[in-house]
Amino acid sequence: MAPRDDYPVLYVDDDPANLETTQYVLGDAFDLECCTDPNDALQRLAEREYSVLLSDQRMPGMTGVELCRRALEVRPETPRIILSAHADTSVVMDAINVGAVSRFLAKPFRADLLAGALRDAIETHRRNRARRELEDHMLRAAPGLAVRGVHAEIGQELSALIEPLLSSMARAEASLAKDDDGSTRSRRALDQHADLTAGAAAIRSFAARLMMGQRPPGQGRTNLAGAVDSTLRVLRSAIERVAPIDVLVSETPDVTLEPAALSHVLLQAITLAMTGAESHPGGRLSLLVSMSDGSAELQIRYRTAQDTQHSVTLPVAADSARLRTLRHILEESGGSIRRDPGAAFTLSFPVTR
Repeated sequence: MAPRDDYPVLYVDDDPANLETTQYVLGDAFDLECCTDPNDALQRLAEREYSVLLSDQRMPGMTGVELCRRALEVRPETPRIILSAHADTSVVMDAINVGAVSRFLAKPFRADLLAGALRDAIETHRRNRARRELEDHMLRAAPGLAVRGVHAEIGQELSALIEPLLSSMARAEASLAKDDDGSTRSRRALDQHADLTAGAAAIRSFAARLMMGQRPPGQGRTNLAGAVDSTLRVLRSAIERVAPIDVLVSETPDVTLEPAALSHVLLQAITLAMTGAESHPGGRLSLLVSMSDGSAELQIRYRTAQDTQHSVTLPVAADSARLRTLRHILEESGGSIRRDPGAAFTLSFPVTR
């Protein structure tokens, strides 16, 4: 869970005894800010961002549903939870339809249930805030991102040209080594080949930096889960014409890639994983964001419709040039890409501290 002090909870109840009890039970786990007046709560919401609004339902002058309705206008991004000792169906429906309440809990509440509801609401708020920050950043950086988009296209074209050359040079090196007779001519040929290989590798590194926005490795900062969400917002309609999408986020780390570079990597990796969809329609695309050994990981897998426990088997050479390009971009930033059995890839990213 995120740091306690970064995600304050505003609790509104006209009974001070309820506020004191809740503060005593949950105050160590959550940053609870309490008040007895709904109007005071609205003023506080206007002045500060809270991760959750927790409100009693029956209060003089304003019900919890009305408070949540008005809070929706002031802070629409803040999740709302209502506590009530007297709930009927109409009150619950009003809470959902009018106040857009995410949870409705009965009094007296169980501490573990309320704590779980608060943690869920805080996590929802945290993810939404991370996504908003990413989208705001991309909007502010739109002119620069347009230029970087051109750079990325140039980098990809360069990479597509240089990869076959590097493969040919590797074969030539093996042939030269086999024919090496120790003569001056053989040594000169090997030296010249090494120089050419170094030059081609430098061009490949330059292409990768173009695709990463020319940032030095380790200098970017983007939330991986937010980037996955934003990328899928763009691709979802196209992907879902072929396959449903499942996304599981167990961790939400920040990684050392610029938003444009990370989105480019995600787009290419998802395209690779979907390669088998045409020959095996009706499957599902799954994405899992997690942490492993201190690195952020994203697993992308296309599963068959016949057996969702098994993946499509792709030819080894399927989009190999694109896979090599992705591998090089990630290695430039300190990460890696691993091809798992079937139409599955695991991308590993360094985490910013």
